Amino acid sequence: MIDLIIADDHAIFRHGLKSLLAKEPEFRILAESDNGQKALQDIIDLHPHVAVLDVSMPHMNGVEIVAEVQRRKLSTICILLTVHDDAEIATTAIRNGAAGYLLKNHTFQEIGQAIRTVSSGKNYISPELIPLLAERIHRLQTSQRLTRREQDILCLVVQGLSAKEIASTLNISERTVDTHKTHIMGKVDVHSTPALISYAHRNKLVISE
Repeated sequence: MIDLIIADDHAIFRHGLKSLLAKEPEFRILAESDNGQKALQDIIDLHPHVAVLDVSMPHMNGVEIVAEVQRRKLSTICILLTVHDDAEIATTAIRNGAAGYLLKNHTFQEIGQAIRTVSSGKNYISPELIPLLAERIHRLQTSQRLTRREQDILCLVVQGLSAKEIASTLNISERTVDTHKTHIMGKVDVHSTPALISYAHRNKLVISE
């Protein structure tokens, strides 16, 4: 069972999403709210597995909630569900600790899949944003500049995709993915995937310049 809270200041959207999620047997809705302060208090009081948060809300926005959840070291995983297809907002949210950034134009099935994905420990980003995030990575330099393919793979690794998923996305073999990852790690001097992801965040390879 995945315990959820929902926060969105648009009542029709919030009630519709709640109704749809409540029909799924693995989801349990603990609370809903129309402002950021109540959403944060629900997270503190109820300890949901996942919080589905709008970006723009009164009193406290979704990005600020994510940052506060991280500051307090709360266990709740946060997904931002928004109309903003802006890579700067998305990367700021990721930097603050959001595990998911999903556009509201997605279907309910995709929203459900995003919740399941972050609950399993991976990140979920709307596919439309991946090229925008990759473009930011392409403009950044490390001590030894990554190739275009290495940059694409690093973007997908940070998103939480496995070697098999990256291979499918880029239409290459898993062995090629592993080879590129080895080259990337050598260039930035890290020795594991978690360390590579940490390096990418620490050096702002997935946030705006």
